[in-house]
Amino acid sequence: MMASSLDYATLRLCSPKDLAHYFQTLSSHTSNDTAVADQLLQAVHDELIPPRVMMMYISVSRYTDIIARSLQSSSHAVRRAAIKLLSSKLRSADWGKAWEAVGGIPGLLQHFARSCVAEVKLMCDLLGRSRVNHTSESQKNTMTELFQASLRRDNGDHRPLVRYYAALLPACTTKKVSSVLQDDSYGVLEHVKIPQLERRHPELFRQRFRQKVQENTLRSNDVRWLRPLLHCIPSAPGTYPRFSATMDYSFDILGFCQYAELQGNVHLYADLVEPLLRRAVKRKVSQGRIVEILERTVKYLQNNTKGGGSWGTGSLRHTSDQGGKLIRRVLRLWARAPEVYMHVLCAIIALAPESMLAVKSGNVAQHKSSHIRFINGLLELVSPYGKCRYDLLCLLLAKGDLTVAKSVKVEDHLPAPFPSELLFTLPREDARKLLQNLIASRPEKYFLEHSSARRFPPNSDTHIPSLGYSSEELMEVFLDRGEEGAAGRANVCVEARKAKAERSRDQADRLFYAKSALSFAAASGSQQLLSDTLMWTRRYLRDPKTMSLLYKKDVLLFPFALGLISGVPSHISRYDKLETKDLAESITASNTILMDLLETACMSLREPSFDSSAWTTLQGLFQVVVTRRAQLSAQLQRFLGLSDEGVYDVVWKPTVEMLIAVETISMKEENENLLFRDLLGPLKNSNYKQYEAAPEAIMKRFFQDLAIQRDGLWQRWRKSTSPAVLDLSEPWPRGLPIQCLTGLRVTANYTPPVVVERAKRVVFLKAEVAMAPVPKVEDDVDTSTEPFYDTISMFVDSYTFALSAYVKHGGPVAEESARITAAWDHALHQLTGDRMNRRESILFWRLVFSKAGVGREEVEKWRPGPPPSGDPSISSEWNPADGQPPTVKSRSLQKTVLDCMLKADPHLFTNGPLQTRASSTVAEDVSTFWSVDRISRDTNPGAREAYIISGLLFLDGHKAGGKRLLSEAHPNVDNPRYPSLYLDDEFLSLVNKEESQPLETLEKLLNEVPPTLLATAARYALEALVTSAPPPKLERICMNLLRLLAKSDRPELATEMILQVVVDRPDASSWHRLLLPRKFFNKLSLLQVQAFLSSFCDMIESGMQPSIEPTEANAEKKPSRVKISTVKAFAQLLHGAEYVSPALSLQMLRRLFQKVPHIDVRTAILDDLLIMLDENKEMRKDILAAIEDVISIAGGINERQKVMSAQDWKNIGKDDPLPEVSTTVDNSDTPLLQRLLTALSFAERPRKQELMERIIVPIFRASMSAQRQWLATFLRQNQDFAVKDITVSHFPVLPVQPELLCSLVHKHLDILPANIDGVSLLNAYFNLVSTNMNPSNQIKAVNDYILALPSLRNTNAGEYMLKAYHSGLGAFNYDGSFHVVNLLKTPVEDDRIDEDLLEKIKDFIFEVAKVLLERCDDTFDQWSHFINAFEPRLQLMVMRKKTELWIDGTTTIKDIVTKPSSDTASSIKVRRAWMYNCRPVLVRIIEHIDQLRTPAWQRNPQRRPPVLPPTFEMKLWLMVQPREDHLTWEAKDIWQMLSVIVERELYDEEFALLKALVRKVVPEEKALLGCQLASLIDGMQDELGNYDQVDLLAIELVDALFREAAKPLLLEKANKVRFVLDRWLGSIDEGVRMKGMRCVRLMETKHTQSFRMV
Repeated sequence: MMASSLDYATLRLCSPKDLAHYFQTLSSHTSNDTAVADQLLQAVHDELIPPRVMMMYISVSRYTDIIARSLQSSSHAVRRAAIKLLSSKLRSADWGKAWEAVGGIPGLLQHFARSCVAEVKLMCDLLGRSRVNHTSESQKNTMTELFQASLRRDNGDHRPLVRYYAALLPACTTKKVSSVLQDDSYGVLEHVKIPQLERRHPELFRQRFRQKVQENTLRSNDVRWLRPLLHCIPSAPGTYPRFSATMDYSFDILGFCQYAELQGNVHLYADLVEPLLRRAVKRKVSQGRIVEILERTVKYLQNNTKGGGSWGTGSLRHTSDQGGKLIRRVLRLWARAPEVYMHVLCAIIALAPESMLAVKSGNVAQHKSSHIRFINGLLELVSPYGKCRYDLLCLLLAKGDLTVAKSVKVEDHLPAPFPSELLFTLPREDARKLLQNLIASRPEKYFLEHSSARRFPPNSDTHIPSLGYSSEELMEVFLDRGEEGAAGRANVCVEARKAKAERSRDQADRLFYAKSALSFAAASGSQQLLSDTLMWTRRYLRDPKTMSLLYKKDVLLFPFALGLISGVPSHISRYDKLETKDLAESITASNTILMDLLETACMSLREPSFDSSAWTTLQGLFQVVVTRRAQLSAQLQRFLGLSDEGVYDVVWKPTVEMLIAVETISMKEENENLLFRDLLGPLKNSNYKQYEAAPEAIMKRFFQDLAIQRDGLWQRWRKSTSPAVLDLSEPWPRGLPIQCLTGLRVTANYTPPVVVERAKRVVFLKAEVAMAPVPKVEDDVDTSTEPFYDTISMFVDSYTFALSAYVKHGGPVAEESARITAAWDHALHQLTGDRMNRRESILFWRLVFSKAGVGREEVEKWRPGPPPSGDPSISSEWNPADGQPPTVKSRSLQKTVLDCMLKADPHLFTNGPLQTRASSTVAEDVSTFWSVDRISRDTNPGAREAYIISGLLFLDGHKAGGKRLLSEAHPNVDNPRYPSLYLDDEFLSLVNKEESQPLETLEKLLNEVPPTLLATAARYALEALVTSAPPPKLERICMNLLRLLAKSDRPELATEMILQVVVDRPDASSWHRLLLPRKFFNKLSLLQVQAFLSSFCDMIESGMQPSIEPTEANAEKKPSRVKISTVKAFAQLLHGAEYVSPALSLQMLRRLFQKVPHIDVRTAILDDLLIMLDENKEMRKDILAAIEDVISIAGGINERQKVMSAQDWKNIGKDDPLPEVSTTVDNSDTPLLQRLLTALSFAERPRKQELMERIIVPIFRASMSAQRQWLATFLRQNQDFAVKDITVSHFPVLPVQPELLCSLVHKHLDILPANIDGVSLLNAYFNLVSTNMNPSNQIKAVNDYILALPSLRNTNAGEYMLKAYHSGLGAFNYDGSFHVVNLLKTPVEDDRIDEDLLEKIKDFIFEVAKVLLERCDDTFDQWSHFINAFEPRLQLMVMRKKTELWIDGTTTIKDIVTKPSSDTASSIKVRRAWMYNCRPVLVRIIEHIDQLRTPAWQRNPQRRPPVLPPTFEMKLWLMVQPREDHLTWEAKDIWQMLSVIVERELYDEEFALLKALVRKVVPEEKALLGCQLASLIDGMQDELGNYDQVDLLAIELVDALFREAAKPLLLEKANKVRFVLDRWLGSIDEGVRMKGMRCVRLMETKHTQSFRMV
């Protein structure tokens, strides 16, 4: 067989299997494989065959030379197939031949340089995995050389593809991997796949991290490398029995960790301990080895937690869930072998964090409710029988101390209130004893806390309702159940509440005590007592409000009551004493209770206030009871050893009788208003899954008997209400319809035989019966037919329900397909009649079967044939749907009996006539020809070709006129793939006219669409768009074709047209962004990307040029323009681009910045440049040079206007408008400057200094010059000032935006140059503030002039001048963001701040204070704003990669003292900055005010200043004393201040300030500070114990401190607080005694645990 004999038509239409066989045969008979490959590659290029044909040939070829040839293909898919073949060959032993075929390292580097990013990524990924099953050292060396060569700068490819080259590292030698780990200068490790690298070199990494742990050099970022070695690498058995290699390694690492103190940010618990312990338990490793693991874990946790804390806090920083996993796992082990694991359990409990267990104070641990809930969850892991749970509780409460646990009193450790579920979890005897001790030791009535969650104890159904009465008494009744005398005590409680309910005159009280009586009766465990109490509640039938709420869920469905009402316990164990007789009696009593409740409901019908909604809970109660019995049926059967027959007789036979009795009563006419009568019966709300826990045979018999008896019951009822039922014939049932027999809405495994038999009759209904017409009342003159509808009513068998029941449960599962076939054949031949033809019937019954959940593949799907292969030179008409079954339209069918059964719905009411609707056929037409649902993996190639070419022709037909697609054969007449075709008019008239389906089909088959044909269709559509009136939808079609072309096998064909769209259709900017995704560029080669971007950049430049004036020569030529959004999208494409070199990206960005003046574009470019500056260190100088282009713009008058030259300023005349000035520094007015200032704030110090010197300082210099030019022009245009000869020299030197100066001084004082062009920036800032607060005469004259002229005041120039020079006294906080006092809050330890500079700032702020004092009024608004900044407001602000301290004025003293920073060193710096900078200035200000406030000043009516502010609050700030990790106040200072206060007549306001300040102490120190202050009170009392005014004020402060003390109050502090309060209680002052009583009551409630132990 020769290559010349290739039949391309056959190859196109072959299935993959046939194609593989063809090529295998061809390869075995062809000596010249190269010729075949060349012919196929040329055929792919010419589009005679789709790429999949060549890809198949590549996969079956035996020759390696085909790889190099295929890598040169124009098809992206073929090149990818060649890369995969190369990877496969490199895994074989003769990998060298494949390596030589591609040219070795030089050849691959050349391929990298000319390939697209996507192919480089694929090649590197596959080469990196090429050594999976081969260990050749030569291959390792070769891969190492390739890896090194790819990273060199002279490899011919300057694109930033290191992240993809990193995939080669796993295939390199171990020596090379080790060197990269030591020196990763290229940043390879950031992108390498860690598991893959470690899987190739496991020993290297195992030894590396073993050494790191031993030497304590493990870092937090090493953990992600260590994780695979601990879990899955290598996959091999270990040396210890049942250990894997990774478990061995984990055990060794844990052994090293137990002696090492790892760094604080290294967390290994979740990755090391937890997986190792879990796997050891799962693999059933010996107990000795598990104990060793746990012992090492304990030592590791002890050594690697700050201060020897716990496994939930400190350096490990584990969540409670992680810690909970550890202790839970150890508890499960301890429960199996307590003697083996006891010492480990105690050690781990001792390490428990405060969030889980309490903190010990002396020998007693103080617990919270959250601790008890956590403990309760741990107890549930242990067996509920014996003493295990109680012993564990004692051990947990003692924090793992065995000595304390043996003598611990549980009641002393429980908070008040504590969660009641703890009593449910403990064994009953232990719970009873604990409750009795609690009642005896706690006189308070309420000490149980109730959770909303329902919890069930081991032997009972319990949950304490929150009824508001003493639930402790109810708990006692519950725990006493079954004990001697318990029934009598329970009866006493019930009778007491009955009596209260009977005597109560208030309805709410009656309801409360009635529910209380029911709750106690249920808690007693006596069905008889509950039954008697329910009968007693009938007395309230005439009390409508009580009755409407008495039988609700909180009573009937409560677990206390539900266990008795259902008659079965929730849990049975070998310790319980339960016999068959007891169970039978319980079921009987339960049924009696249910019938009594139903009788009560029926009795309520006689009352005029009857409301059916009051009994909805009872209506659902029957279903709940049956479900509960089903769930426990199997457990009861195993426990009692009963047979299926025995269980059925004891449980289910009485249940059926009860349900039938309930339904019988519900169907009585006098009980109709109860609304209990329903076709589905009492079980209507059941979920069929609820019965799956019971044995299937028992449930099947239960539903069998229930269905038979219910059907008989309803037959009798229907006969009594409508005797005509007896005349009904098949298929109308005389009883219940099939879907309602069991009361379940769906079929299940326990569907009874009676239902299955009935279902079979329905499915195989006789044709004459099914096709019988239903009489129409409206068409019949004789109205005697109306009773027919009333008689049948809703009693119609559902065909879909019957079909599901028959198919799924009509026999063995293996015969299900046979049942489906039988039902299908009967439906198609017997139940169709002559109403439908065969195609209609198939479609109709397919829908019916699918609704029934029964699958049926009735016919094979039709597929279109390939395009015709006629004379390629002659255009021919083509109907792609030729041969498709004819269109089926939906039409209504004549009503038949079968339609009634198909529409039957069991969820309707029983009353009312028969309702039916006519059925309709199912539509199917050719309009869905291109639906993607038609295309699947098995769609034959011919059909795929038909879908592709018909879709292209259909879309091409949307354009009006112009060139027609396939007007000539494609690709040529001599060797066509497609002849000249056009679509048949009949086909076009039938298909859907929407373009979405063909486009979706083309996208799904895109790999087989001929790219040049797709490009031709897109080009024709694009040409049609330039017409004056393009057809509708054409733009969407054109753009989607272009989008598909960009994603196709040859995306480079789309580049020219995409550029044309951008140029010619600027308004389609949203499409521009859609057409230019990054994936598009990743599929283009480097040369193609460079050419496209260069053309794009040229186009943008030309499109951004000013529009030319129209002339006769260009009158018809529209100037090109580009939307700004498109230009921004282009700039974003260059950001972080991998498909182009960084140098080229920088060149284009700079070119755009210089040529495109739009501010949004420049802002986007600057963002990219700043990111490049941060990421690309090698091009730092070039990037900074590009950023320098911003200087003249950001330093100008307005970033949105052109830069003004000196001549431009001179050309501005007196009447010419001044250039508008940007008035603020924000993202809207000055986005470039804002971006630069933000970058300066977040930069590292070396780069920050560089940005300041090369960018910010030149901008400041240019801005000062521009501002002077603008100001001189303004003064030249406006000269009529009150003061003559005003020049620029009278104004302070400023940049255009004064905020720039403020920002630099406030945020970057440490790196500011001393001066710029002789101007000190700090002095300039001082001048700005001083000029605004106290302007000179010249500046005041200019401001007055502007304010007097509205025409000038409202202009941009007027607004700018007033903002810059007329901010008034508030200029000390310029623009509301730059408060002068914040300059003082720089840490003094920072040697970057000069001390002389700080002194200069202090002097200036003091001068500002003096100016404010001279000019403030009696409101003190400006003064308060100024002086409040001195309050110690400290905040730590985390910057990038370091911590910097900033003051933003948002955090007050309260914030810092109540939330102390964990970084103590940083906190000390911040506090010292306030102490050494702010405090001295504050002292000077206070002294200055005191010096002014002299007696002479007070007597002078012309005093200056007229008012002075109070200094009391400022003096309070001076009381602040720094501590190691917080701020506090000394008791003696507070006492001294109180002594000063009381000397004044009116001190309420000052005392309020002092009290507010004292309350800012950290909560942990409030109790201690209160005690210290109280000791000063005791020392100042007179002999009689009287208190003076200072004592009383101090007592009020102490009371406030005690009330706000932090929880938990440790025992030592509780003793001191109690001593103080006892002194108050014994005081002779009544007010002090009352304050002591109230405080004691509050403290006992808030700190119950500690106060009870005092």
